[in-house]
Amino acid sequence: MKRWNAVGPQIRKLRHAREWSQSKLALKLQLVGWNISPDDVARIETQSVGVRDYELLYLSHVFGITVNELLPDFEIGKHRHDAALRTCRCKETRK
Repeated sequence: MKRWNAVGPQIRKLRHAREWSQSKLALKLQLVGWNISPDDVARIETQSVGVRDYELLYLSHVFGITVNELLPDFEIGKHRHDAALRTCRCKETRK
């Protein structure tokens, strides 16, 4: 299965830590201006859809963290592209 974002697992972790349902997170995001449904939250968490850069701003605001804290940790000394490929489990198409 192709992963469309790298932040879904972190969003789920942050939501669970706050004991929020997907509906509660969607409501909080709606209150700050993002028209999102609980089903959309589920799709983000399962990495079934992409997340736009401005949507990261909404998420970081609602969670009270920086955008960087939404992103997975990258290994020092590894090229970011390689780490992103591992995180998203994407296959490199060039040979």
